[in-house]
Amino acid sequence: LKMELMSQNVSEAASQHSDPKCVKDIGKGLQADLETRVAWSWLADRLLKPCDFGGVCQVRMQCGMRDGLQPAHYVGYESLHAQVKGRRRVLLLDPNQSFQGLYPFPCAHPYDGGSMVDFDRTNMDDWPLFSKVRGHVCILEPGEVLYLPMWWWRHIQELGDESIVLDFFLHQGERFRKPAMVPLPLGRYLEHLVAQTLSLRDVKHWLGIIAKAEEAEWVDLGTLKGHQLIQMVQKVRDEVENNLGLGKWQEFLHQLIDRRLEATPWLNVDFREPLYLKDRPVQEEDTRSQVEHKFPELFFNKLKDEGYNVERTPMSIFNPQHPEFIHKDNSNYQKRLQGKK
Repeated sequence: LKMELMSQNVSEAASQHSDPKCVKDIGKGLQADLETRVAWSWLADRLLKPCDFGGVCQVRMQCGMRDGLQPAHYVGYESLHAQVKGRRRVLLLDPNQSFQGLYPFPCAHPYDGGSMVDFDRTNMDDWPLFSKVRGHVCILEPGEVLYLPMWWWRHIQELGDESIVLDFFLHQGERFRKPAMVPLPLGRYLEHLVAQTLSLRDVKHWLGIIAKAEEAEWVDLGTLKGHQLIQMVQKVRDEVENNLGLGKWQEFLHQLIDRRLEATPWLNVDFREPLYLKDRPVQEEDTRSQVEHKFPELFFNKLKDEGYNVERTPMSIFNPQHPEFIHKDNSNYQKRLQGKK
């Protein structure tokens, strides 16, 4: 569960270190806690300003339970991750590995911002470079704060019964962008550039053409469309070289399109979304007998024998139709008692 608590205009956060304002309808108690129990002056004077950060853009609360999992994803903001209650494990991954093993979803995909790799059940045939990915693990205890740099990947698992975290998203301010942070936003920009010039379906095709320097075979320079395409091609190469260095465009473009920018039908394999009204339910065969239908406690015994973890239901021996009905005129029951004597 994620809930926005406070926010501030991005331009204000970039130019000053004023406190963000609480959003509406979060409750007076929670609002009072945020305004009085967070040391805003200390945060601005002792941390943000000395480290050349901008102001706080947003404060968001995350609530989770034991074994809750957030798959690997990245955020385009600097942030402070404050553990209020419970414990959580955070795996941090350098964004320089984004196109060298983490395989991010395309920008136009509904899962934009996440990795296509399932960290728990990784198929190395599908994602061969993932074996080279390395990260840093941090266990957060209550009262501890973790700095999460911009564009860094994070894979999060809750360890306590309950977990509450406050995320303070920061404007970049005057901090220099490190080289490792360049590839991911650069790749996003190039995807948008080609999609706006052509279409989403053409993104991988044309990035591949540019990477192989085959645009002359696809462009008619005698047309306006051809002129626009050549401008796009040159702009793609210029952006890569301006950000990564001369001669880097071919290698980077090949990494950018490797096993990416394609349809993702594999996401639908055995996938069921219970909140979708059009979801097809899975029908399980009912193997109960008529007696088991009529008397659930007999079904309980069968489930136990088959290995299910179920709780016993009260016996129905006061039901006149039950085989073990207790009644003074029940001859079968009386005979059983006499036999025990």
